[in-house]
Amino acid sequence: MEEPSISELPDDLILKIFSLLPLYEESIATRLLNRLRMEGPWKLVPNVSVFDDSYNSFVNFMSFVYASLLFNESQILERFHLMLNQKYSASDINVLVKFAVKRSVRKLRIQTFENTLELPSCLSSCVTLKSLILRQLSIEVVPSCFRLPSLKSLHLFSVEFSGDVSLASLLQSCRDLEYLVVKDMKFKTVPRWFQLSSLRSLHLLSISGYESVASILSMCPFLEDLVVKQSQQHGAHYNDQMILWKEPTAVLECLSTHLEIMEWRQYEGTEQERSMAAYILANATCLKTATFSTRCGDKHHNMLRKLKNLNRVSETSQLLFD
Repeated sequence: MEEPSISELPDDLILKIFSLLPLYEESIATRLLNRLRMEGPWKLVPNVSVFDDSYNSFVNFMSFVYASLLFNESQILERFHLMLNQKYSASDINVLVKFAVKRSVRKLRIQTFENTLELPSCLSSCVTLKSLILRQLSIEVVPSCFRLPSLKSLHLFSVEFSGDVSLASLLQSCRDLEYLVVKDMKFKTVPRWFQLSSLRSLHLLSISGYESVASILSMCPFLEDLVVKQSQQHGAHYNDQMILWKEPTAVLECLSTHLEIMEWRQYEGTEQERSMAAYILANATCLKTATFSTRCGDKHHNMLRKLKNLNRVSETSQLLFD
């Protein structure tokens, strides 16, 4: 029996197959398919991932970009994932990001393994970009004219800001941001004048100390959802290295008007954690649920008892334990 040709497969199945392939490998398949189907569905592949497991693979990919994809702007991208192990020039990265921008990308992920990233200027004109994930990289400059006009979701994993650049410098470009995840980062002081009035959900994961939490919360007056997780290396056995929580002199606006959900992961019941939890519970007037999860089996019951004894201003709030 004669085996069916790939050109005879349903379009949605071909799209799914191509979406699982790194783009430089996909070029081989698309060339074969293009011989069989002049207007093949590869032009509409929604998810593209670029992994440079070797320098040669990246060179081959760049050749493919210049040779074919730059002439196919009808392609629509839902997601573009760029993971670079080697060091490349800003112009090379700009070419790749511009390729995604021209194809109305909605979700962009860039990972450079602790290299410095120059924010591509073409992103300032990308009105389709809704989600941006930056992982394991350093940002030295955020141009004053840089904007992310339609961004709703921002994830920052192990991102370092050097010189005078701070988290606020980047966030200034995201005026419509609603969801922010920050993990494995050290914070500089957030300017008092800076606010993210559109932010509704904030996840502070693996943070080193609580000294900047109040500063960050102060810039989110309409925050509804807060998730906190302490960095493991600064746990209960490292209190001498921890900069203690400093209670704000005035009640934070997000607590008095909007915060409804709080989740505290890997709560260890240290003095500074308990002080911060007490402050939030005593001032979050709209709080509906506060969930605490812990890894400390021996101290579990004692921590729960102390949490239950804390004053809660919201009479309808629920205290949950995981």
